[in-house]
Amino acid sequence: MKEDTEGVELLLGEPRRAVRRMAVPLVISMLAQTVYNLFDAIWVAGLGPDALAAVGLVFPVFFILLGIANGLGIGAAAVIARRIGAGDRRGADSAAVHSLLIALAVSLALTVPLLLFAESIFAFVGEGEAQTMTLEYGRVIFAGNIIIFLAVITNSLLRAEGAAKRAMHIMVLASVLNIILDPIFIYTLGLGVAGAAWASLLAFGIAVLVALYWYLPGRGGYLDLSLRGFRYCRGTVREILGIGIPSGAEMIVLSVSAFIMNIIVFDYGGVDGVAIFNSGWRLLQIAMLPYFGIAGAIVPIVAAAYGSKRYDKLNEAFSYGMKATALTMTVLAALLALFAHQAVLLFTYAEDTAHLTEGMVLFLHISCLFLPFIGIGGVAAAMFQGIGMAMKALLGTILRNLVLTLLPAYHLGAAYGLVGVWWGQTGGEIAGSLLVAAWAWLTARVLMSERHLVQGRP
Repeated sequence: MKEDTEGVELLLGEPRRAVRRMAVPLVISMLAQTVYNLFDAIWVAGLGPDALAAVGLVFPVFFILLGIANGLGIGAAAVIARRIGAGDRRGADSAAVHSLLIALAVSLALTVPLLLFAESIFAFVGEGEAQTMTLEYGRVIFAGNIIIFLAVITNSLLRAEGAAKRAMHIMVLASVLNIILDPIFIYTLGLGVAGAAWASLLAFGIAVLVALYWYLPGRGGYLDLSLRGFRYCRGTVREILGIGIPSGAEMIVLSVSAFIMNIIVFDYGGVDGVAIFNSGWRLLQIAMLPYFGIAGAIVPIVAAAYGSKRYDKLNEAFSYGMKATALTMTVLAALLALFAHQAVLLFTYAEDTAHLTEGMVLFLHISCLFLPFIGIGGVAAAMFQGIGMAMKALLGTILRNLVLTLLPAYHLGAAYGLVGVWWGQTGGEIAGSLLVAAWAWLTARVLMSERHLVQGRP
């Protein structure tokens, strides 16, 4: 029998402490990823607005790939943590190996069609330099699809066993490598916007190798990824996909929503509007880091508590996560709104992009209003994923992004231009997030009631 690692003891321990100890490394790792994304945009911005728009136009499609991979990672983390909570160590090992094999199969199945239909996907951009750069960047990302999937899954395995610090070390390494490689590939090697994609794939590839190395015998990993004695289990696959498919679909909905928003913005604001929208979202994502970290910690913590039938711990982790997220996001939203002019200089330093400054500041001032609400909605969705009710999180995301956000953005955009688009998006995010949060709170109340009923039986 394997002894519990420090990560597993943390996962099964006091919920508030577990949320803090797991969320902080996740925030740091996501901050590192965000910093390299910013550096990507900063270096690409030097190539002009067409290059900046190209990265923004590919991002929703890339986010679909990332969403599928993250969905599988969430499914893996939830199933593994649930089995750890239930004391089923062999089951946790089996779920980890199944997750890797599923990721390999899905990524390979997506690569060929993406490469074949790249021109059709971005046909709405029209002919010109923007389309050329979009295809150059997109085709490299599509070709390296398998690396993206493996990077996400290996990181999810570490978080599933409570090893958030190791996951952080890997992401920081990948981010630092990407920052170093970006100018080399883009300018020194003369690869242009495609160089940014090559730099990302190489950095992620090295991160995958480091993660797998840490799972070698004797390196301290809790999970055993050896294929020795491995037996395919249809039930395990169903369990992973039962959470992973809705979770991945949820992120695909976000990607589709962003893709459609790009089209709406392009119609009302052209290339400049797309550059404002996508660059502004990069800044918003920095402010969202605490919410991403807390939500990422909630999934395995809640799953482990659910597996051990400790619904009191489940409720405590969820409630604490909601309160911490709401407070932190409110403070960061205020700071971002206050220093919006300084923040947008990251993208408007070049002569070709300086004229975007005021439009980007206005975007941030309006969008900052939804940050506290989207945070609590995200933590609520994470709770649903952790207890295996990912379909509820998916339904909430569909309502928020495809109905409550896109429709007002389109109609208000027709009446007021880009300002109307920004207000439509903000209102939809607030309304949808509140609905999901209320649903999750009621679900947690029901679980606690069931626990008290069981304890009250003779």
